[in-house]
Amino acid sequence: MLRPCESFFPDVAPGSLLEQTGITELIQLGILRYAERYRHESTLSGSFISDGSTLHEWSYGKLRAKIGISPDDPTTIPSGRDAHALNVAMDAIGAIAKRHARRSYDVFIHLPIEFPLVADGHSACLRGVPTRLQ
Repeated sequence: MLRPCESFFPDVAPGSLLEQTGITELIQLGILRYAERYRHESTLSGSFISDGSTLHEWSYGKLRAKIGISPDDPTTIPSGRDAHALNVAMDAIGAIAKRHARRSYDVFIHLPIEFPLVADGHSACLRGVPTRLQ
């Protein structure tokens, strides 16, 4: 089973909230999440259905690079050299994610989200997960 992104927090940002992570942590979380998805998908034979893809993982990181970790806090929007470094990294990761998607997936079906996002503006996958991971 694919581990949720929150499970990587103890290694990447112990004791921190998502809102407290910086650019290096965001990149680490993305790379670990891609590696987890690649590892998991490589164990599957034949056809499979997934609730996400490498493109999903990459687009989340690319969006956070533009709007910041916390959309309600403009101080989390990367700027200057940090923004440039993050965009270069996300573009490189995006090239890998797109290549993997072309080689690994036959079809994409977009299903609308049928429940509201949580109030903090983060992924609904955080629902029921402690906000501070140790």
